[in-house]
Amino acid sequence: MFWNILLGLSLTINSAWAADNALESYLQQLKSLQGQFQQAVYDEQGTRIEESQGNFALQKPSQFHWQYSQPYEQLIVANGEYIWIYDADLEQVTRRVYETAITNTPVLLFSNADKLDEHFHIGALEATTDSPVQGFELIAKSPDSSFEKMLVYLDKQQLQQIELHDKLGQRTQITFSAQTQNQVLHPHLFDFVIPKGVDVIEDH
Repeated sequence: MFWNILLGLSLTINSAWAADNALESYLQQLKSLQGQFQQAVYDEQGTRIEESQGNFALQKPSQFHWQYSQPYEQLIVANGEYIWIYDADLEQVTRRVYETAITNTPVLLFSNADKLDEHFHIGALEATTDSPVQGFELIAKSPDSSFEKMLVYLDKQQLQQIELHDKLGQRTQITFSAQTQNQVLHPHLFDFVIPKGVDVIEDH
């Protein structure tokens, strides 16, 4: 994948133990994270087919707020009990049970519920230059996972990028910016009030 070239990274034979501990060290000290993101989706030929951006906030172990602002508006909110997915244009909100919805998804990365190695085979991507970027490859153990593998990049102990590869050959890059880490986040970020006149779909 060309992101490995751009970042000057190559897959090396590092121990899964070292990668696991380096990534877990970052995640264990992470209590909350807030910032902006840019997302790009590429097809199996590497052609960019979709772009979007927005802002996010997450608070471990089970709360997050993910808001797309361009090119369309969509809001995803989780409070640990439910996840709401609100499409303003469709005037529709889907509600899912949190524990069921996050099974075999990348959200597990930011959950305190389990250790990473229970869900993923973990390897390290080692920089071939003096770049401070650390890269990790997480391959899903479950055949029911929503993705085949996930690449996580840290830059000086800040989350720089997540790249998801699905089973059809598509990949999604999410690049993070303007981050604040381990700050107190307002509880209203993780509450969702269903707007009047909106259709509610219960997805169990």
